[in-house]
Amino acid sequence: MGKGEVARYVVDESKGRNIESYNYPGFTVKQLLELPRHLEAPELWDLVIKAQRFKKDVLKVWRSLFLSESSVAVFQDSFWWWFLQKFKPNQEDQDHLFDRIADNFVALFLLVPRDTKDAFFQIYPDCLSQVIYVAFCEAFPESIKYFDDEFKDGLVDLIFQWISGLKPKKCTWRKWNLSSFKTTMVNDANKDATANVQVSGSASSVAALENISYEDLLEDGKYMADGEMSEDSEHINDIPKESETVTESCYIGPGPECKRVLFRLGGQSPLVSYYLKMHEIANAASCSLTCRINRTEVYKLPPVAPTYQDVIKETRRLREEFQKDYTELQQKYEKGIEAIMKERKEIDQKFRRFVFTLL
Repeated sequence: MGKGEVARYVVDESKGRNIESYNYPGFTVKQLLELPRHLEAPELWDLVIKAQRFKKDVLKVWRSLFLSESSVAVFQDSFWWWFLQKFKPNQEDQDHLFDRIADNFVALFLLVPRDTKDAFFQIYPDCLSQVIYVAFCEAFPESIKYFDDEFKDGLVDLIFQWISGLKPKKCTWRKWNLSSFKTTMVNDANKDATANVQVSGSASSVAALENISYEDLLEDGKYMADGEMSEDSEHINDIPKESETVTESCYIGPGPECKRVLFRLGGQSPLVSYYLKMHEIANAASCSLTCRINRTEVYKLPPVAPTYQDVIKETRRLREEFQKDYTELQQKYEKGIEAIMKERKEIDQKFRRFVFTLL
């Protein structure tokens, strides 16, 4: 490579760090689009998997499923779909990407053993959202300002609705272990040597499931939903003590605004339904009679304001200040009274001496 080529490569590489100057490579039918800056999907998945603190006995199962060819394909195409949606709209390519996302998601759905589907797909949307977010931060480090709370909210809502058809709880991303992402990014100089992992198939995951109970898998799913750490976590030493944890508190004033939405019991994932429609496969679930119910959904959070916890802390601070001022004032008065009594005593002694001399 000549000097001119090296200089051009350096310029192109610097441009690639900014999302505004990045050019979308274009959709290809038979091949997945590579991630920007030569990022490897398995390495990003591995980074996110480690941040979840899964139990050791189920880590291999989840890892093999997350790193399967279908899961990696869903991740890469979802990354580019969201890239186009947010920064370089291209409806035709987005449609092509969505077709392939549906195909690969159904392949992943069939890959996961039946008795672990509920547990796996309870945590998959959140993990998929995380790995897409990490990919954007890694690919475009000079455009971090664009990947704000609104960006994360939109991404999480999209992925959850694609997979489950339901919006997640507001600000689900607040439970992400973002601190671990910042300290172990894939492009750092101290990159973990174990991050180079092979994309795996279904055989290893099925074999590993034979020695793992379904309850253990569900327990990890519950952790992902509730934000609780498992007790025998691989990174148990990193878990803060109870005294160091922060209890979530509500804003003072009106609470979040909710609305009633229609929900169909027995419905399918939108990606699965789209796959069936795209391939003209009879949808047995849509033909059968299913019960429709209403559910409550939070659609607007209250504006940012001091929380009840903030008010309690401020009240305690003011109380301590008032108590301190009162103590200082009381001591001042006591010293003043003591000085007056001393002065009075001295005057009384002088008066007695004066009377004694007159007599």
